[in-house]
Amino acid sequence: MPTLATKKTLARTSGREKAVLARAAKLDPRLSDAENYLVPSYKRPAILFTHGRGCYVYDSTGKKYLDFLGGIAVNALGHAHPRIVKVIRREAARAIHLSNLFHHAYQGPLARKLAECSGMDRVFFANSGAEAMEGAMRAARLTVASTRSSRCRRHFMDVPGARSASPATMGARRAGGLTPPGFHLPLRPTFTARPGPTIPHAV
Repeated sequence: MPTLATKKTLARTSGREKAVLARAAKLDPRLSDAENYLVPSYKRPAILFTHGRGCYVYDSTGKKYLDFLGGIAVNALGHAHPRIVKVIRREAARAIHLSNLFHHAYQGPLARKLAECSGMDRVFFANSGAEAMEGAMRAARLTVASTRSSRCRRHFMDVPGARSASPATMGARRAGGLTPPGFHLPLRPTFTARPGPTIPHAV
């Protein structure tokens, strides 16, 4: 339990952060809008990034930062590379989004290349790590369902909603074991994971 001194320290820290945000908001009202209208999912510093170039990003005052985050590890391509900008502009002029319910010109050929490089038979394109884990769990369920061993079927994980169209991402995140235990308590799925063979990480 936090002591009285700890609570006072936290209160002073919170007060300093609010003061910093208030001063920054006077310089840029967009920070004030974020402070007042965004759900505080992240503890953001009073910095407003406006653009990037290569491996650097720049804030609204022109200050330069080396980008080690890469958008929380989702962008390894840097910023504003001329060839990438050219391709994005070209494709945006063709179509902004084509539903995954239909075919388009690139998905099939890319899947073929990935299958050839990986030695796998088929490819599943996922939007997030949780969706990728859900896909793996469902593929495993289908594989186990096709086996004749009732013992194997009984001892495999059972995820609520596995037959539904939408992924149960809370279940996938819990199975991954990368988030604090209490994070999942409101929507904890009832599945049991059994130990299996060790699979080496992809290089």
